[in-house]
Amino acid sequence: MRSEVTKRYIGQWRFLLAMPRAIFLQAAHPQIGAAVMEYSSFRPHLWRRFQNTLLSLLKFTYGTDEERTAEIARLERMHSRMTGVDAEGRPYSAADPGGRVWVLLTLFDAVVTLGELSGEPVPEADQELMYAEFCELAGDFGVPGGAVPPDLAAFRVYFAEMVDHEVELTEAARIILDDFFGQAPRPALFDRVAPLWSLLRAVLNEPANLMLRGVLPTSFRRRFGIALPWYADLAARGVFQLTAVATQVLPAAWGFMPYARARLGLDAPRRRTPGFFTEVLDQTGNGFVTRHDFLAMARQIAAQFDTDPDREDELHTAFEDWWQRLAASADIDGDGQIAFHEWKAAAGAADGVDRVLHAIFDAADTSGNGAISAEEFGRLFGGRATASTIAATLAEIDLDADGQITRAEFHTALRAFFLDIRDNALGRSMLAET
Repeated sequence: MRSEVTKRYIGQWRFLLAMPRAIFLQAAHPQIGAAVMEYSSFRPHLWRRFQNTLLSLLKFTYGTDEERTAEIARLERMHSRMTGVDAEGRPYSAADPGGRVWVLLTLFDAVVTLGELSGEPVPEADQELMYAEFCELAGDFGVPGGAVPPDLAAFRVYFAEMVDHEVELTEAARIILDDFFGQAPRPALFDRVAPLWSLLRAVLNEPANLMLRGVLPTSFRRRFGIALPWYADLAARGVFQLTAVATQVLPAAWGFMPYARARLGLDAPRRRTPGFFTEVLDQTGNGFVTRHDFLAMARQIAAQFDTDPDREDELHTAFEDWWQRLAASADIDGDGQIAFHEWKAAAGAADGVDRVLHAIFDAADTSGNGAISAEEFGRLFGGRATASTIAATLAEIDLDADGQITRAEFHTALRAFFLDIRDNALGRSMLAET
């Protein structure tokens, strides 16, 4: 998905206000609701689906071609095993094109809803372009063209038909409706005051669930008798509009989630510190950065994991490519080496970093299962960190708290380090002088 329009909206923090509507409507689809109840840890870990859906959407919107392809392949493998019969005797399959289209288009609807409730409707032209991007994504999943409403007008007819006649108040949808915020995981900010989070969650549970009801389609609420107090719609719009105002008055970077912020180049200011230059980039310690320093980083990581020849070649090729791209923009005098002042002024430092991170992830993923386990993660530190440091860093990077690091989580954490935007214990243990 070449998400030139979509990326303006999806990565904003305030999109999280509209996403519960999409998750609910997905669970209200009979096939999807049955599949998540039988095959996922939906009931005890409701927010895991929320987080996983968000991470996938961020990869599709802001990721590289390789990241998007890998994420689609991962989801295809996972969904290929999800088949069965629901409580009404209806067969279901997670590979069904109709269900896939509904999942994708509820997310499109969430963006449109965000604009409407915020008092900032997404312009019609943007909606048309963004809808075309979601149709392209459906094609990437192998959904036949005839299964997707062909344009924005057809989508509106399709969505109304689904809400009015097809979706149901499934068991999965009821769980979301009754206890969505009540199952919210504790943010890291509250790790040392867990009782305070429990109290806060109990106090906010009913208002948050009321707000979820308030953002559901009106016709759905009427179909299933979901009652709301008179002030619910006004309160929901107030929250959405308040976040819209905050987005306008605060620095642009503050309005986006870290993954989106990094990919949009909003992380600023660039630190470009002498310490990073001398301790990480200048591996040979001669005061300059050259091609040999970048290849030394590749050798360091290859040795750490005792990689096979193919993985070692991948690492060397990636670091070589990064060097060539950096040198093209930073080696001002063309002498084959980059001084600190050249590095600090370089505009193209980010070019090639994603390929390097992709290669490091592949080297670390020794099992080849598409994720870095806790054991593999520990090896990244090369014996230069305590167990507590490793555990704390794993918890910081593991956004969905499943005990392993996905490619997107790895890229989010390490990209800022490689560009010297934020320090990172893992990055330093891998490459800094010790």
